[in-house]
Amino acid sequence: MIKKLLARLLPSKNHFHGGLHITPPRHKSMSTGAPSREAALSAEYAISLRQRDGSAYLAKVAPGERVLRGQLLAEPVNSQDAPVHAPTSGTIRAIEPRPEMHPANQPVPHLILASDGKDESVPPLTALDPATTDADALRERIAACGIVGLGGAGFPTARKLGHPANTLVINAAECEPYITCDDLQIRENAADIIHGAQIAAKILGAEHIHFGIEDDKPQAIAALERAAADINDPRLKISSVPTRYPSGNTRQLFELLLGVRVPADQHASDYGLICHNSGTMKAVYDAVIRGEPLTERYTTISGEGVNQPQVLRIRTGAPVRDLIAQAGGEKGDNRYIIGGPMMGYQIISADTPLQKTGNSLLLLPAIAPAEESPCIRCSRCADACPMELLPQQLLWYSQSDEHKRLKQYRLYDCIECGICAAVCPSAIPLVQYYRHSKGAIRAADEKARAAEHARTRHEARTARLEREAAERQAQMDARRAKLQQNPAADKPERYTPAKETTASPADFPPPPMEEGQGWGSSANLAAESSTDAKTAAIEAAKARAAARRAERLAQNGEAKTPTAVMPPPLQGALAPAAGEGWGGGNVPASSANIETTTDTAPAPHQLLPDDAKTAAIEAAKARASARKAA
Repeated sequence: MIKKLLARLLPSKNHFHGGLHITPPRHKSMSTGAPSREAALSAEYAISLRQRDGSAYLAKVAPGERVLRGQLLAEPVNSQDAPVHAPTSGTIRAIEPRPEMHPANQPVPHLILASDGKDESVPPLTALDPATTDADALRERIAACGIVGLGGAGFPTARKLGHPANTLVINAAECEPYITCDDLQIRENAADIIHGAQIAAKILGAEHIHFGIEDDKPQAIAALERAAADINDPRLKISSVPTRYPSGNTRQLFELLLGVRVPADQHASDYGLICHNSGTMKAVYDAVIRGEPLTERYTTISGEGVNQPQVLRIRTGAPVRDLIAQAGGEKGDNRYIIGGPMMGYQIISADTPLQKTGNSLLLLPAIAPAEESPCIRCSRCADACPMELLPQQLLWYSQSDEHKRLKQYRLYDCIECGICAAVCPSAIPLVQYYRHSKGAIRAADEKARAAEHARTRHEARTARLEREAAERQAQMDARRAKLQQNPAADKPERYTPAKETTASPADFPPPPMEEGQGWGSSANLAAESSTDAKTAAIEAAKARAAARRAERLAQNGEAKTPTAVMPPPLQGALAPAAGEGWGGGNVPASSANIETTTDTAPAPHQLLPDDAKTAAIEAAKARASARKAA
């Protein structure tokens, strides 16, 4: 707020600091001797698919497809640019790299349109009435028609019109040498330009429309004044400004027209100001009233290397080579400059296609650059700088890559007007140093932003993992506390398998006995005798099993069978035991729970005669016990 008040309270009195008065001849008369002329159709047009911010356009047509003039060819992927349309009718031959109209001169993808010479157009869009159409609809039409700033920056006009302003300034100063396209366009289309400015004012809600034009364009000034008188809009004001470079820069024009100095760290929209080029207003009028997209513009073809300097109405995408040919060809060895000699840049190929921002093509003699000498601290650059910078200090810090110092000395306030380099007696290309430093700072800042983003992501991930670990620990602590309070509350029931037990005699009770059966009438005596008999039967069965096992071993030749070593009396005693059971009969295997299967374990040790004798004795004892129990 304080800066705004100071800017209002300390006006510049229609003067800005520094600047350069370029003495005549200014080379403008070379191309203004005749009206503008429509350029002949080229055999081929190349439409760049690279946006201002470096991202790629989204092509809406494919190779082999026929298109008409005004048809949509590509759309931007963001709001940093505007759509592009076909400059004439023909066939899309390919998408291939061509030199870009850019200081880098790098090949980028282009849509190659082969003209069919018919120049057929799509039907124009419906005309809109600015008086009854709301601002949003007008902005949408301007955006759909691909209107961008034609003064050189190429910023999307619809986006720029999205900021409300009280005063709309129309820049018609055209302060650079050689460039005359705005001059001739105003002479020939003054009324359309004013109507376009009225449409823009309607969108912005502006109460003032102020034209600024240098006083070396008397015919254009007269044309504007006549058109303004016919339109009779009280918001209109036509003002001439002194011919002093760079009066066409936005901030300097605000000072000259309004006496307001906008601080370098502020936007003009913060002060209710907005500036548009006069050619842009003509494109706005064509889009809203005529329904035509931007496919044509006024371009100056001039310089000492051109045989017939003139202003052509060219189609976007026309190659430089064709435009030079239509201006009578070139003479001598020349440099190709896009823009003016002060702020323009050199292209290296005549195959480079001109795009929407190509306001001028200059052919200047190819002279060797002057030899650079050390700075002598003469301060001429500081005296001439319109932004009141210290170019010599910026040079030192640029050479030593002191980015922090460059920012402190307001490097980004430099408008790259080239005055410092023009007045430098040491022929130091100061602007080139500044451009390089700006790029290096941008790259360093981008790297720092990427590192900060990575650090933020890492910290967020670490915090998330710690939070999840804390949540898991809290759950475990709560579960542990619950278990301590009631150990059995949350314990799952475990499956306990049944133990494998060997049947005991108690599992097989003897059959019930009728009263009076047995050796006594007492029930207790009967039960006891039954138990003893069962036990004796089990022991006898074990003995028989041992005897059979010994017999099998003897038959296999692994050991002598017990019967082979037993005396005949024992053999005879053992044989009847094999068939005796409980009560003198056979004992069922299921009742005695006797293991009768052959042992598959390793063969037992060989039975000696003593072992067989012992087994026979045990069997006899078992039989005796069984008989006694019976």
